[in-house]
Amino acid sequence: MLGNPFTHLTKNTKAMYIVPTVEDAVKQYDNHLMKSVSTGRDNGEFNELLRLAELYQREGVLYLSCWCKDELAPRPSDHVCHADVLRREIYRLLRTIGYFKTLAHIWQKPQ
Repeated sequence: MLGNPFTHLTKNTKAMYIVPTVEDAVKQYDNHLMKSVSTGRDNGEFNELLRLAELYQREGVLYLSCWCKDELAPRPSDHVCHADVLRREIYRLLRTIGYFKTLAHIWQKPQ
């Protein structure tokens, strides 16, 4: 559901679009995800991000993985990947959810 449709690879890939570099692939994915979520053309991506955010909030841990780097043993030469984009957006959702829960709590307080 949240796979990157952009790649710099030319063989053995399920990605729909080929771009010059891995950095371009991540940037294009970031743009794609933001547009998809913000314009309502969801394809289920927002719902999946929300599900992962709620899972992280409930369990306290969430492992995201990508084929392009080893998150458990990162190397200094590693580049950003689309899992980094997903991580950032999950954290953003959690902050937003927390904000709205706080507002709801404030609005429900008796005067």
